[in-house]
Amino acid sequence: MKSALQCAALCSGVSLFAGGLVHAEVEWEEGEQPIQDLFQSVLVYPQEQNELQFTSSPRFHKGQDENQWLVPLAVEYGVTDAFQVGAEWVAYQHRDPDDEPSEQGIGDVELEAQYTWMSIADLPVHAALGMGVRIPTGDEDKDLGEGSVAAEPVAILALDLDELNGGQIFLNLGAEIDKDQTEKFVNVGAFMPLRNWVPSLEWNWSEDAEERYLTPGLTWHAADAWYLGLGVPVGLEDEADDYRVIFQIVYESMLR
Repeated sequence: MKSALQCAALCSGVSLFAGGLVHAEVEWEEGEQPIQDLFQSVLVYPQEQNELQFTSSPRFHKGQDENQWLVPLAVEYGVTDAFQVGAEWVAYQHRDPDDEPSEQGIGDVELEAQYTWMSIADLPVHAALGMGVRIPTGDEDKDLGEGSVAAEPVAILALDLDELNGGQIFLNLGAEIDKDQTEKFVNVGAFMPLRNWVPSLEWNWSEDAEERYLTPGLTWHAADAWYLGLGVPVGLEDEADDYRVIFQIVYESMLR
């Protein structure tokens, strides 16, 4: 079953990018951001000064021993054109273990900040440093939260691919650090705009249970302020979830 899902994820990702190579006809203006967020990675793009972004990303996880539904809500604010702050809260989650009673409730909160350097030395190269702090608001006894404060530093590197219609490749290097342990993570991926659609492909690795995922995704720039996306991470080994389904709704607004 997992091998079939892995093959389907790889084929869908290749198909999305192949389609983009054939049909990429729309040019993006310099500095324009064709996509705001991905599904399991962090993008380098900052919010503009006084810009607010609201994100809802309901998701389903099909695990080895349980199923899980989560509804994270996030807000980001551009303090300057380079520095943003934000917060994410798991407003609802439902765990359905195979051999235990189901549990539901709120999850943890994460406070975030990110500083970005765009077009370093006038090259199509960007970098950012981010820091998240997890606040344990979820019930650890019900496995609805981690039960401890943790820091999550991350470094983001990105390279624009102008020959691919404003596409980009990126790298995330980070860690989750709490009082007991440090768990590193790596995300590598790419996206390429295709008119109002942005296909993406991510490879995600976490030291937590040695989880690896291949994540094809598709984001639709539905209107000036709205983005709608769907990503399907597929586990690449037994320790990972079989698959996940992540919906994404993004709305942006400028404060006047």
